[in-house]
Amino acid sequence: MNLWLVLVLAGAGTLALRVSFILMANALTLPAALDRAADLVFPVAMAAILGASLHGFAAAVHIGQIVALALAATVTALVCRFTSSVLAALAAGLTVMATAMPFIGRG
Repeated sequence: MNLWLVLVLAGAGTLALRVSFILMANALTLPAALDRAADLVFPVAMAAILGASLHGFAAAVHIGQIVALALAATVTALVCRFTSSVLAALAAGLTVMATAMPFIGRG
């Protein structure tokens, strides 16, 4: 079988799978428990990303920079919790990080 044919078929299969989820989203409804749990996906994902970055970050930098990152992570989580807006949460966290680093991050 030709390599290009395999690549085209794999790409078409992947595209079909992605499109099927989008098209079926209107027809399918989640059970109430899964619908409630779906609201927690963003905060949990943010916590996992920030936790992993703190773990790798902690060994290489000054303690003040870790405090700035933890402060930004806390603000991000709080804004996300109270506004339910991903963009507002990311903007708030980045603003806190950018503002705090010059003051706390000196070492």
